[in-house]
This record gives sequence, structure tokens and C-alpha cells, in this order.
Amino acid sequence: MARNLLVAIMRDEAPYVIEWVAHYRALGFTDILVFTNDCSDGTDRILDRMMDRHLVVHAPNPKSVFGTLGVWQVAALRYASAFGIFRRADWVCTVDADEFIEVSTGDGTLSALFEAAGDCDVISLPVIGYSSDDHPSVGDGQVLSRFRRPRVNLADREGWTPQAQAVKTLSRPAIPGAQFRNHRPKINGFSTTGRVWLDGSGNAMPAEFTDKKVNGYLFPFYPRLAHVNHHSLRSLHGFMVKTLRGDAVTASRLGVETKQQLDNAARYWTARNQSDQHPRDVHLPPGAQELAAELHADPVLADLHGRALEHHEKMVARLLQSPAGQALDRTLRATPSQKALQGTV
Repeated sequence: MARNLLVAIMRDEAPYVIEWVAHYRALGFTDILVFTNDCSDGTDRILDRMMDRHLVVHAPNPKSVFGTLGVWQVAALRYASAFGIFRRADWVCTVDADEFIEVSTGDGTLSALFEAAGDCDVISLPVIGYSSDDHPSVGDGQVLSRFRRPRVNLADREGWTPQAQAVKTLSRPAIPGAQFRNHRPKINGFSTTGRVWLDGSGNAMPAEFTDKKVNGYLFPFYPRLAHVNHHSLRSLHGFMVKTLRGDAVTASRLGVETKQQLDNAARYWTARNQSDQHPRDVHLPPGAQELAAELHADPVLADLHGRALEHHEKMVARLLQSPAGQALDRTLRATPSQKALQGTV
């Protein structure tokens, strides 16, 4: 059986972990490796329970032990390549806790994607952002069923407009010289290796992308095989917790301690909280909802999940008691998520 490894880093993502793990296990990732640091909401304890159930491998982010390693994300991804499950994997990929790969071919699993793609070594998928759908609260932690408005048109395969999007990438870990990174592996001179790098439509990626260290691509065709749904905002309160937590790569990007951080948070929200698309249903892999229900029925996980939901709303309540939190709340609420819907009747 093929071994497919998913790698992620998390901090204070507890309300969303059950759905995320269920989705990726059902999708066909036989191994999931998650690094965490400084969790206040029980994310680490949820992952420990899932490790007891042999669903994930949970480890501390190495930067939490060795502070000089650089940014959180890069430190963890470099460390991941030292694990046996990485070296034994047929395919590896890294996504964030707010990202969901959607396979649009066959039964919606990785096996269907690889069968449709054919013989290849790397597949880069476009990352499609979603708005907040004007949801104010964290709710029950569900993402895919609540936030359904993409920021680009995924309803019309024939009417696809070329889109410049960030990528997330499935790759074979044994490619010589490959450096495992967040968006795509860095491989010098890939086009001269004789290996095959495809996009989410199954088309070959040009050397202008494969041989450069760029994280985005102008996708000319509808991603008929697979893409990534990116819920970078989730709800208003969910985004406020994200802002409070901060960014895993650039400390000044998000936060509530400085005016620059607050301004960046407002710009981040405003740029991403827009959609003129109708709601859509994600093509879920078979068994995802059943596995999520099974995990919610686990008394330990159910208790930790409930505590996490309460903790996140308390974090928001504390933030709203501060002038910075109140200013951020006013700014975020001033930006509605829905433009005039195209074709509304």
C-alpha cells in the first residue's frame, strides 16, 4: 500500500482539528505528522489523544526547544524530513490547519488523483481562498459546511479565467536535492532531471515555475483534478484568535501589540473577505464525515473539543476588553464578505 504523509504545524487550532484530521485520513493520507508549540487551547492534548488512536504523530516544534533555529514553519519542515515516516513515504505534502485538499476526480481520494495524473513526481495545486461568509463566531468548529463562498469561480469549468494563485504541493520525498518547504519543494534545475511536475489539471508545469523558488503560479486551466480550499479567515472571532496568536513566519504580519500588526491584520482580512460567488459544496472524500462523527463520539476528544470552543470565545472576550481589540473588531465588521452575487435571481 502506498504511504502518503501529510505534515503540518499548529498552534491554538483545537476547535478545527477533528474535522481536519478526519478529512485527511479519509482523503488517503496514511500518516499525519503535526508539530505544535505553546498551545493554550488543548490542540496538543487533542493530537496526543489522536496519537493514542494511531491517527497522527504529534511532536513538539523543534524551535520550542532550540530557539535559534529560525522561523517556526521552516524549522518544523526541515525537522520533518528526518523522520522515518517521511523517508518511507511515497508522497509527502504540507498544508496548514485551515487548508483542505479537494480531489475532484474519481471517488475524491488521493488514489483517484494519482491514477488520473499518471506517472509523475510532483503535483502543485492552486490554493483557492474563501471568505468569512459573515459568520461572527467560532460556532462548533466546523469549517467546510459553514464557509462555502470561494473567492474565485469554481462552478464553471469551461469559464475558468486564468488565476494567479499560491500553490501547495504533493511530491515524492526521494527526489535528489529537494528541500521540503511550505508551498513547494525547492529543486535546482528540476527541468533537466527528466522528472515530471504537474499542475492541478494534470498539465506539465513550465521550467519558469519548477526551476525557480516561487510559491505562486498563473494557472491557465481549471483545476479539474484537485485544488486546495483555504479558509484563512474562518469566522470573525476565529480570525481575531488567529491575529492574537500571531504568524508562524513573520512576527509583524499579525498581532495586537503594535499598530503595524493591527494594520496588517485589517488589510489581511479586507483583502480576503470578499466573494461574489455562490456557496458551493466541497467534494468530500468517502468516509470523512463518518470518521469525524466517530472522533466526536470519543469522550476524551469530545471533552477537549468542547473546552476548546469555550476557550476560543473567552480569548475573544478578553481581546474585546482592550482598546486594540475593540479597534480591530470595528475594522473587521466594517468589511462585508459578500459582493453582489453574479447571476442572482
